[in-house]
Amino acid sequence: MKRFKILMMALLATSCIFSFTSCEKDGVYNPDKKISAIYMVDDNGKKELFQTWTWDKKLLTSITTSISNVSQTMNLSYNKSKQLTCIQLDNNNRSDIEYDGKQLTQMIVYTDGEASAVYRFTHNSDKKISGYTVEANDSDFGMRSANLVNTAFLFIAPEIAEAETQHFVAAATSEAKSAQKYEVTLTYTDDNVTEMVIKKADGTETRTYTYNESKLNPFYKFLAYSENDTYSFSKNCPTHCDIKYTNSDRTKEIKYNYTFDGKYPIQDNRDHVTHLLGTSFTTHERYVYEYSK
Repeated sequence: MKRFKILMMALLATSCIFSFTSCEKDGVYNPDKKISAIYMVDDNGKKELFQTWTWDKKLLTSITTSISNVSQTMNLSYNKSKQLTCIQLDNNNRSDIEYDGKQLTQMIVYTDGEASAVYRFTHNSDKKISGYTVEANDSDFGMRSANLVNTAFLFIAPEIAEAETQHFVAAATSEAKSAQKYEVTLTYTDDNVTEMVIKKADGTETRTYTYNESKLNPFYKFLAYSENDTYSFSKNCPTHCDIKYTNSDRTKEIKYNYTFDGKYPIQDNRDHVTHLLGTSFTTHERYVYEYSK
């Protein structure tokens, strides 16, 4: 149960980050096809329910996540302009979102009733979100959330998370009473993020993306599962991602393969390949999407 709560709080923090992209009005998510359920598929082909999405007409009102037979629900609240204003697990664990008119300005994450992180957003001349800074006020939040910048798969592939969080946990422990800070910069080509740069005290991570521009991303303008991907910022489905680090000889790539129903994916297969010291290893993510009728 404790591990499940940690995973849910990480999801809470990162879902807030990626809930706000629009050149017209930040915080509004109303896709043509609305996800109703997401399943995870293991290497043996076994399919298990991961998330259930509940809609009230055009508004997504809750997401229930199930992990190891334990479920928890995130409830979503909106203002009169239908902009997302709060994502809440319970009274003590939530994220409050602030706007200046149409533009997202700030998000505050509360963990166990205390403000644990502040995200501040910037926009480019096209009024797209061009980046954000993060200040996390405790190392525990850092280990749960800020580390997701380096690991995409805390939920989906715990073995990767276990291996890749070791260096971050050591750093967080040494800075237990100081704020974690980092900066993310986004570069667009048309309606897709083609480069994401994550600058932290211990080095920089650069992600470069290509896309299938004829297919649509169902998470555009809303929810991704970690801070180190571009699902909510990009209109189309990514096909490849190259990842490089300034503080490591390691490099990574993500290869995306889909099955589509029309323009939207119904199966999403991702191969994560890590290259280090002349060797490579691959892990997999497999999803099935269902949409509201």
